[in-house]
Amino acid sequence: MKYNLKAIVLLFFIVLVVFSSIFSNKRNANRHVAGVLIEIDENLGFLTNAIIKKSINEIEQFQNQRILLDHVQLSSIEKHLNKINGVQKAEVFLYPDGILGVSVRSRKPLFEVIDGENYFVDQYGIDIENILKVKANIPKFMGWLSPEKKMEVAQLIKNLNKDDFFRKELEWVSENDGRYQLKLKSYPFDVIIGSNKNLKNKIGKLKVFCIYYSTKPPAEDYKKISLEFNNQVLVKN
Repeated sequence: MKYNLKAIVLLFFIVLVVFSSIFSNKRNANRHVAGVLIEIDENLGFLTNAIIKKSINEIEQFQNQRILLDHVQLSSIEKHLNKINGVQKAEVFLYPDGILGVSVRSRKPLFEVIDGENYFVDQYGIDIENILKVKANIPKFMGWLSPEKKMEVAQLIKNLNKDDFFRKELEWVSENDGRYQLKLKSYPFDVIIGSNKNLKNKIGKLKVFCIYYSTKPPAEDYKKISLEFNNQVLVKN
């Protein structure tokens, strides 16, 4: 008799859990997405809440503003948002109150390409359209930049940025037939880097020359200096 009572109590609890689960699922199935909360981390001006919200509304399952919670597929929304230009990573989740949370990490521009329709490029060589006409105090690349060269230019600028002096001084970079040239903000001469080979050595020579130039400026301004040859800095008046 005692054994039967325990079995009845256990069965009662099992039935209670099942019915609670069914009721909860049914209640959630009838709940609607209550709204969208968007957070953009390190917003640099390339993305806005309006841009993210517009993209969400373009998703088929959000065409109806009273979308049911059980129809929300977070992975598909994330995949859609990660295609937005300027988004490095988007994560989507649901709050208990039915609010759709969207967390977005922006791509950070490394340099700006100045060639008609100006745009930015990040450290991975990926384009960032400047739809909102944002102004950024970053190095420029002058002229057309081929897709094959974007990562190479990004690596050149990243290496220069490792030094505090060049991170503050670098104004623009250009390239012609694999030969790079750059301009510093505080010096009148252009710098011919040549190829990106032995870049660490070239950067070291350039820094030493700039220090020497600052302490003992020449009678005539130099127009160009070349770092293309080993252990030499060639000067052109």
